[in-house]
Amino acid sequence: MPEKIDISEHIADFTACPLDKYTDISNFKSEYGMYTDFINPSSNSGASLALEYDKYGVSQTYLIYKVDDIEKKNICAYFSIGPDMISFSKENRPDNVPLHIDTAGAIKIHYLASSLDFTEKYSHIVKFIISIVKNLITEILNETLNIRYITLDADDQSGNKDIVEIYKSVGFYVAGKSFELDYMIYDIYS
Repeated sequence: MPEKIDISEHIADFTACPLDKYTDISNFKSEYGMYTDFINPSSNSGASLALEYDKYGVSQTYLIYKVDDIEKKNICAYFSIGPDMISFSKENRPDNVPLHIDTAGAIKIHYLASSLDFTEKYSHIVKFIISIVKNLITEILNETLNIRYITLDADDQSGNKDIVEIYKSVGFYVAGKSFELDYMIYDIYS
């Protein structure tokens, strides 16, 4: 098997575009079925869960393509983000947040996945996608809102068993646990 390419050295070769109802996502396949199913149309409603989340204002899904894929036929990866709120407690308060601040706005990553082909070819994909989310927040949202944190629920039971450690390696920390989920926070200013 050929050595994987470090995606962090090729970030400029990719772009992210919002998912819409006209996007052909039929060729996207992830290693884990639930992540494939999230963007593919379901048999019940005829729409993808990602489009349903968008329709009801829960989140917006962005598809990642190579810049030279003008027809947007080969989805490399995707992420779905929406609003979140962090309530600070003694256990999860970062050292640089004053005690009088009880809450902070955040962007939550609801779903994040890469295609089988992309995973086979590239390494450091989570770091790459987090950098795209961070850039989206700092370049677009922070013009009107001051968003400092990215949150997610890491589920090491339904996919990659090392996912918590992978997220830690790119700067997230575990702020709490609920059942099999680890609630994780990333400070984009750190």
